[in-house]
Amino acid sequence: MAVPRLRRTGRLRGSSRARLQSIRQRRHRRAGRQPRDWTQVAAAVGAFTAGAGLLFTAVATWAGYQATKVTLEQAEDARKQEARTQAEMLVWWEQNIDGYSTTIANTSSRPVKHLTAYLHTGGTDEVKAVMLPNLPPCTHFTADRAALAKRMKMSDDPADGFTTVMAVLSFNDSRAQRWTLTQGDTLALVSDKDAERKAAEKETKVKIVHDLVPTWNGAPDAHLVKKSDPDSCGRVP
Repeated sequence: MAVPRLRRTGRLRGSSRARLQSIRQRRHRRAGRQPRDWTQVAAAVGAFTAGAGLLFTAVATWAGYQATKVTLEQAEDARKQEARTQAEMLVWWEQNIDGYSTTIANTSSRPVKHLTAYLHTGGTDEVKAVMLPNLPPCTHFTADRAALAKRMKMSDDPADGFTTVMAVLSFNDSRAQRWTLTQGDTLALVSDKDAERKAAEKETKVKIVHDLVPTWNGAPDAHLVKKSDPDSCGRVP
């Protein structure tokens, strides 16, 4: 006759789980560690994932900023170069043909206005400013140095070592930007009259202690503005 098997009650199964958990806890204590808390593990993984996401966002933002910065810098460089294009087409030089003279040429296709020449008598602290005629596109202006110095009541006697020269030329391009051009062909954009004066001081090695009010010389010399060779228009000679 078969003996019926006894069913384990829920109470017995619960008691077995408690004993098994107690055994595991004792093993962990013997191993010197606490039972793993999977809640903390999940929280740590979540924090790492969030941190990685923030790092990726920061890197992407920085890369975008750098790309935008490079683009803006390139645009600014292009704008500055475009602004210099016309200014670089204004040139001047001195020559000695039947007397010393200074020629200023606008080889661009746009007008140049408000020209001011800073005259300096070598060996002295004498510096004066004179306004010259505006130069339409593709024109030039030649001034007799001795006659200009005489008109400005400046010393100009090469035999005695006193020679008046044009040290700095300032002018406005067609965008009303102010530039200075020195004897050494140094072209610079100036922000105001103070910067213009400092450029004259640097070139003449003379401390200008008073504001130079340019003498108007446009009307007497307007007839000296001549058309240049058309082949030279639009390029630097």
